Amino acid sequence: MKRFILRRTGGWYARLRAFEVLVDGVKVATLKPGDEVPIEVMDVAEWLQVKVDWGKSPPINIRYLNDGQTLEIKGYLTLNPIKNLGADALPIRITPV
Repeated sequence: MKRFILRRTGGWYARLRAFEVLVDGVKVATLKPGDEVPIEVMDVAEWLQVKVDWGKSPPINIRYLNDGQTLEIKGYLTLNPIKNLGADALPIRITPV
């Protein structure tokens, strides 16, 4: 098993909404603004995404991240209305720190 810490930092996109955290398409956590949540995933897990309503962030490959690593999740405003409506990948950035 690998452990990660998910930290939701500031950002204006979906600021008052909770993000669902998906690992290989399965919900593993919910992140509210300011939350820092530890998760455990199987060693074979590959992809992590964040979901709000009908849209998802671009996936990141977690297979080669270190055990115990922190991932910062931040929603961004964009001038692209297609992204703001969730019709394309959401303006959410997942950054290993």
